[in-house]
Amino acid sequence: MTTPRTAAAARTSAATAPRSPARRKRAKPDPVKAWVRRLARYRPGLQHDVREGLASFYGRPLWERRLDPTSELILTILTQNSADINAEKAFEALRRAYPGAGQVEEHRLGAGWGGEGLAPGAAPEWSRVEFAPLDELVDVIRPGGLAPQKAPRLQAALRTIREARGDYALEFLAELPATEARAWLTQIDGIGKQSDTSRRRSR
Repeated sequence: MTTPRTAAAARTSAATAPRSPARRKRAKPDPVKAWVRRLARYRPGLQHDVREGLASFYGRPLWERRLDPTSELILTILTQNSADINAEKAFEALRRAYPGAGQVEEHRLGAGWGGEGLAPGAAPEWSRVEFAPLDELVDVIRPGGLAPQKAPRLQAALRTIREARGDYALEFLAELPATEARAWLTQIDGIGKQSDTSRRRSR
């Protein structure tokens, strides 16, 4: 028979007993890596054969730099749910409103880009874009469409880069494996793997 004294002792013993450590949540597997392993196991040589077949038909594309990586990222955000030509107008407006003093770059058009191309010019001064009054930035990029949604995304992306790296340069991503570079970029709010921003285009 349980008495009040034995019940209290049981409660005290339970309260002082060491708790088992909480289980760590298992990280979700990377679907890309899983698919690569599956292909290597069940369809060995498939990727090589596909690449060679495409190359024999279309030729081998040569990679070339179109813009600095940060400009590429900002221009990609501006293309979300907008025509490429309108994104160009918004980017040119950023250049005029917040002119930068960096290297002048030429935007050579790549396959799949639907605009007319940007005029040669330097990247905007990203610090001025990040710290611009939001209403002002909305007005600047209004020609690109959806400015009230895109302006805070631009500033959030630039803030994330600056706080993580100390500046706005993204050249360091070229030194990382592709999956790590993608993981770094997709940690930025609004640049998730399934977002419109991940719909990357060749410029």
